[in-house]
Amino acid sequence: MLSPFPREAYTDPSRFARELDLLFRAHGFAAASADDLGRPGAWVRVPMPDDRLVVARDAGLSLHLLRDVCRHRGVALLEGDQGTLSSLQISCPYHSWRY
Repeated sequence: MLSPFPREAYTDPSRFARELDLLFRAHGFAAASADDLGRPGAWVRVPMPDDRLVVARDAGLSLHLLRDVCRHRGVALLEGDQGTLSSLQISCPYHSWRY
């Protein structure tokens, strides 16, 4: 079966960027389920292809969207796809800056 789209629809970076803008950034999407973030300190990785984001729940059960990148070295701050933090302060493994 032939694809209804031209080859560029699957390989062109500018088309991909436009799809991200139109489908995800303009309208939002479900980043995680409430079950994944049921207790204070719980965090899950947000499945974005061009950014490292996590959603975390604080001690008051509020949700926060955080960048999982050290602004100084660009190092990933968290390992894995989900976990539990002792506080909402995340430390850089390179130089211990806190976020």
